[in-house]
Parts: sequence; structure tokens; C-alpha cells
Amino acid sequence: MCRGVVYFISIANFQAFLQVRSLFLPLHLDLSIHKFRK
Repeated sequence: MCRGVVYFISIANFQAFLQVRSLFLPLHLDLSIHKFRK
């Protein structure tokens, strides 16, 4: 039971991390493109 809970929490954390990364990745690319053009 404990192992299942830890497994579920780690999956939820990983999915949240992917969502946050997919939100911030375009922003990061945008900034690097602006730096490259200047």
C-alpha cells in the first residue's frame, strides 16, 4: 500500500513537472531567440 502511494505521488509529480516545463519551454526559447537576434 505504501509503495503504491509513493508510486502514485511520483507519477503525479512527474506529470506536473512536464506540464510546468512545457509551459516554460516556449518562454525560454523565445528569450534565447531574442538574444540571438540582438
